[in-house]
Amino acid sequence: MPDLARHSPDPNEIHNFNDVVYRQYSMFEYHDVGVAHATHPYSSKWWEWPLDYVPVAYFYLDQRQDPSDPRQCCVSEVTSLPNPIVLWFGLFSVPFVAVLAFRLRNKAYALIVLDYVLQWVPWAGSPRITFAYHFYVNIPLICLCNAIALQHLSRWGKLARKHVAISTVSTGVYVTTVIAAFIFFYPILSAHPITWNAWHERMWIDKWIIGPG
Repeated sequence: MPDLARHSPDPNEIHNFNDVVYRQYSMFEYHDVGVAHATHPYSSKWWEWPLDYVPVAYFYLDQRQDPSDPRQCCVSEVTSLPNPIVLWFGLFSVPFVAVLAFRLRNKAYALIVLDYVLQWVPWAGSPRITFAYHFYVNIPLICLCNAIALQHLSRWGKLARKHVAISTVSTGVYVTTVIAAFIFFYPILSAHPITWNAWHERMWIDKWIIGPG
C-alpha cells in the first residue's frame, strides 16, 4: 500500500498490518453507524436507481435579475442525471439479456447480468445513506445490454424478412432518441446558462427538482 511504502511519521496513517486491519474496521463502522441514520435531500433508495428517479445536483446557480420572471436568463446546473433513454431501455434490455443467457447458455451474457446484479442488489441490505451514483458503475453494463438487445432485434428482423423495416426503424429511433436526449439535457449536465423556463422543461420528474424550482 502507498502509506506503507512512504513510511510517513503521521500517526493517523498506516504503518503496519494492525493499522491495515483497523482501517478496514473503521471504514465499516463509518458506513454501519456513522452515516446509517444520516439524511440528505439527494439520497435515494436502491430500487429507485434504475428508474433514474433521484439524481444528484452538484451545482445550481440562479443569476436572474428578477427571480420571479421564468423567462429571464440565466440558470446554471450540473446534475448527475444519466441519459434517461439509456437507463429506461435498460429496464427491458437487462432482463432480456438474462433470458438470452439462460436460453442460449451464453456465459458472456450471464457474466454481464451477474455483474449488474452483484453491483446493485447488495445495496438493498446496506444500512448507510445511499445515492444514485452508487449505481453508476452499472451504466456501462446497461449500455452493453441495450446493444445486445438491439443486435438481436436486428437479427430477428433479418430472419423474418417482413419485419426488417420494423427492426431497422426501431434501432434508428432508439439511437436518435438517445442522441437527442443527450443534446436536450446537456445544459443541465454542463452548467450551460439557460432560462428558468428552459431549465424547468428538463425537470421531467418532480424528484429531479431538489431545492430550487
